Amino acid sequence: MLKSMENFLKQIKKPLKPLPIRFKRLFALPLSF
Repeated sequence: MLKSMENFLKQIKKPLKPLPIRFKRLFALPLSF
């Protein structure tokens, strides 16, 4: 699950590079369920 989440964040990272890490962590919380 963690790996798929990482890949998902990597894909999102491309179009949304200026996103702060805090937001990424917040966004990853619902995905960890």
